[in-house]
Amino acid sequence: MIAKGKMNIIGESVHLEIDFENCDWFINIRRIDMKDDKRFDALNNQEVYPAQIAEFVPNWQNLEWQHVSIEGISKEVYIQDGDYKLNLICLKESQVDPDTAIQEFTKFMTNKLK
Repeated sequence: MIAKGKMNIIGESVHLEIDFENCDWFINIRRIDMKDDKRFDALNNQEVYPAQIAEFVPNWQNLEWQHVSIEGISKEVYIQDGDYKLNLICLKESQVDPDTAIQEFTKFMTNKLK
């Protein structure tokens, strides 16, 4: 899986969106305090590696995923680590569920970190 970063501004908050080729879910990372992070700029339109994602959520393997239920809008889960929140967001029209996205995220992170 190849991950590509894209910086987004949603409201007053700067987010880093990470998309995968041929994948029905994506990653969204933001600071909890909604402030900008210059590391997002550096990853904009760049390939993103698991080690870079782990810089934002270093304890990702030990955190419990929380489900977000926004009926008809999105299917997603998130973890929060220190100053950052990482969401796995499934495209609403896809058949992929958040648990499958977690499995694929874990595989991406562990296979590439070895």
